[in-house]
Amino acid sequence: MNSDLVFPNKNEDAFLERAEKLGYQALIFAYEKKEHIPQKRLNHEKIKIFSACLEKVKNADLIIAEHSDKDRERIERKEIQLLYHLETDEKRDFLHQRASGLNHILAELCSEKKVMVSFSHNLLLKSKKRALLLGRMMQNIGLCRKYKVPMVFASFASAPIEMRSPHDLKALGIVLGMHPSEAKESLSSLYEYIATKK
Repeated sequence: MNSDLVFPNKNEDAFLERAEKLGYQALIFAYEKKEHIPQKRLNHEKIKIFSACLEKVKNADLIIAEHSDKDRERIERKEIQLLYHLETDEKRDFLHQRASGLNHILAELCSEKKVMVSFSHNLLLKSKKRALLLGRMMQNIGLCRKYKVPMVFASFASAPIEMRSPHDLKALGIVLGMHPSEAKESLSSLYEYIATKK
């Protein structure tokens, strides 16, 4: 079941309309603060709707976190379930490896604690350093594969027009080094994680 993760700003209906046109079966709305999560649960005929938040909150289906220097601590304490924007690390790349925000220690921890690592299409879309990000994403995909870390590929769109079809995201995942089966799985793993948790 193809799912996408987006950051709405009181425009959930527009996102749902776009998601239906693109062929998604599930949509995860991510909110920065618990106050932003709508009190009334959204419903749609064709799309399953879930919520994610950067804060631990009862009515969120998923706790997500943007990359920071506290990643290891949060993963060890099982405070988060999904880590994103790892490639935005400000450090310069090293001689023999990239400063991709993920190393073998973090990857092993993510695998052990069942924390998913995500790759954002929107990050590439808006970046002026695409070549740098592409290289870092490729390295992170290799680390995730080696340590069996669940991978998620999503648009992370902040506007409906920034969403891309599941086919486009799968194709980009393959270009970045995912096996076709991994690319396909990266679009359904979020839904499967939430569905098994409920």
